[in-house]
Amino acid sequence: MGSGCKPLTSAEIKLLISDTEGDVHFLRNQIIIHMLYVGGFRIEELLTLKRRNVEGPWGVKPRFSYLQSKTQKYRTVKITRPLKHKLEIYLVELSKRNFRYKESYLFPGRKRDKRRSARPLSYSAVYAMVKEKANRLLDMDGKKALHSLRKSYAIKIKEYFEGLKKRNLAYKDLDPITQVQKALGHKNRETTLMYLNLTNYDTNDFIDDIFADDEEEISRDFPYR
Repeated sequence: MGSGCKPLTSAEIKLLISDTEGDVHFLRNQIIIHMLYVGGFRIEELLTLKRRNVEGPWGVKPRFSYLQSKTQKYRTVKITRPLKHKLEIYLVELSKRNFRYKESYLFPGRKRDKRRSARPLSYSAVYAMVKEKANRLLDMDGKKALHSLRKSYAIKIKEYFEGLKKRNLAYKDLDPITQVQKALGHKNRETTLMYLNLTNYDTNDFIDDIFADDEEEISRDFPYR
């Protein structure tokens, strides 16, 4: 689940995505890390995507759906414009390598099945790639970095909706945790709370912060100083 991993900072994520040092598959690897972050994919689900998932009649779809392995429910993902641009270039490169068919894996590996079709890139290959980058750029364990990408996606969504709720009265009843739960494709709320490490804390440790604004107002009218 990766609930014990810390989210990455924006600077750390940028380093991982933009790194090209000694990497002959830099575009593919950039896209994998980019999709793990802004798409919140589980690694095994990302690697089983096919061209038909992301490609429509007029190029890369702005959003697409895929079947989640854990819940057996479809999840819809929105593609950001920078990621869409990368995918369009990448699909052209795939076609040049004869992976132009709709049933071709988006990230084909070297191994072939009995019909000589390419199998998807393996988890171990992605882990090795992220491990090398995380060790070299962030001094971080590769497995933690992999889990942290999805956690960073979850934290980013939570913080955005918390801010939106404060800024806009139209969203005052919005629940940020529910938004994260939907985005991650979790079946129940408890899983999302565990993922965000929100079940591991004692509320009493945060009482001063929670009631800071109220206490400031109350203290102003207190007659004794």
